[in-house]
Amino acid sequence: MLMIMTYHIIISIIIIIIIIIIMIITIIVIIIIITIIMTITITVTVTITSIIMINLIFIRIFILILILTTVTSVTTTAACAFFTLSSVRFPGVWALGEGNFYEFTHSDRPAVLVALGPEVGEDLEQEIRGAQREFSQEFLFGALNGSHWSEERHEMPRAIRVQCDSLRCKPGLPVTRLFRPLGPAIELGSGYPLFCCKAAAAL
Repeated sequence: MLMIMTYHIIISIIIIIIIIIIMIITIIVIIIIITIIMTITITVTVTITSIIMINLIFIRIFILILILTTVTSVTTTAACAFFTLSSVRFPGVWALGEGNFYEFTHSDRPAVLVALGPEVGEDLEQEIRGAQREFSQEFLFGALNGSHWSEERHEMPRAIRVQCDSLRCKPGLPVTRLFRPLGPAIELGSGYPLFCCKAAAAL
């Protein structure tokens, strides 16, 4: 009888141990599964977030390029319109832009740059024409859009004489609010001929 009870106790203990082992294994498996699921979820979330961020960056870059292209196009169109008008209205006066500025300022003759505002009145037009006719042998004349060259746009038109060597372009003596009154060239101490003007103000 004692042996039978002992046998039953041993069997019960073995069963309890097996159940405990199974429970431990089950808990470990559940923990592993939960860890894998969380890892996959985090990875997927990070990947999706990264893709969204990359797409946002590309969208911003595209929008920035689009804006810059539009602004450049508008600016170029306006500049072309200005310089075309300048060429038509002022024959003999260079319409200056990025493409010919270097060539103009590095000519073998001194150059006078006339910075014009957005509007050119008839009186000013006649002054520029008269100056170009009178001094065409001594100077090259060039007109450029001065709105981008000055913080004080009410100061347009203005002019500056420049003389360039092969290495660098440097301002000459400052010339004027444009030729008013238009008079003969005058010799200053440096020997540079300048036009009569109301006030000396370099660009």
